[in-house]
Amino acid sequence: MLVSMTGYCSKNQQISFPHAGEVHLTIELKTLNGRFFEVVNKLPSCLSHLEIIFNALLQEKLIRGRVYLSVRFVGGAGKLAQISPSWPIIEQYVQAAQAIQARHKLPGELSITEIMGMPEVFEAIESPLTTDDEQALTAAVSQVLAAVVKTRQEEGLRLEKDFMAIFTRCAEKLAHIKEGFAQEVAAAKEKLRDALAAAQAAPAEETTTNEQASSKLYSPADEMQIALRKMDIHEEIIRFTSHIESVKPLLDQPAFEKGKRLDFILQELLRETNTMMAKCPSYSISSSCIDIKVELEKAREQVQNIL
Repeated sequence: MLVSMTGYCSKNQQISFPHAGEVHLTIELKTLNGRFFEVVNKLPSCLSHLEIIFNALLQEKLIRGRVYLSVRFVGGAGKLAQISPSWPIIEQYVQAAQAIQARHKLPGELSITEIMGMPEVFEAIESPLTTDDEQALTAAVSQVLAAVVKTRQEEGLRLEKDFMAIFTRCAEKLAHIKEGFAQEVAAAKEKLRDALAAAQAAPAEETTTNEQASSKLYSPADEMQIALRKMDIHEEIIRFTSHIESVKPLLDQPAFEKGKRLDFILQELLRETNTMMAKCPSYSISSSCIDIKVELEKAREQVQNIL
């Protein structure tokens, strides 16, 4: 079974932290195709120390691709932090106000409302999470991860059907190429027999000079035999068939990371197709080869998204 590298899940969850109570948060996980495992985390500062744990969990299940994990508090985040006055900042504000009043002999008093409106007069002291809190949050992320893995598997099944349809069409076009090649070989052999018969029926020439002999290295029959050998694509057809037949066992394997193997198989199929076009450039064979190349390009676009 194929597994896609594209998946997405977003869930609003209510987690009961043993020391902070009920906390509402949004966990969003998105995965895209990539050559290696790359992860980008957007976590609140109080959860930043869990980044390594989350990365290990994601890599174990996702294996490869670009991963984006976001955790946002929706409500109850204040339970994880304690708001307290920043006394050094407040004292500096009061001293500065008194200095201005004394120097310029200004009337008035600094009120609590004005102090509370000044920047950085409060600080949030985050409460450290307990082991039970971390386990509860990790379990929530694992649930979202399981949903993403499921969507990747469902997408992989759809891609597998597309791949099998593409390879089936390639096999049908290859059958047309085999038929066309057989007709080309039969026509070439017929021409060769006619050339040999004409050479045998022609009267023998009396004498030839060295210059005439060197200018006529090959007879028409010899040239046709050489052309017949050059247009032979029997080996390419066999290799193309073997590559097509290797796809089904690969898809049936339980192991992951089949995308790179499929990519290599597609490269070999494309190489054999180009060779067949170069060796036997008849219209029917070239047309079928072009159809195969179109199908293979479709598959190469899809295979980039396969794990």
